Amino acid sequence: MNKTIPVMASPRMKSTDWLLLFEVLFSEKKVEFEKAFLR
Repeated sequence: MNKTIPVMASPRMKSTDWLLLFEVLFSEKKVEFEKAFLR
């Protein structure tokens, strides 16, 4: 997808980007916690 689309013109895309960002951050934290528990 083209990320150069203005945020105002595509609010849905912005929401999706935020959800993806949170998903990635949460996944990374989950991995860190799993590694900590496995030690």
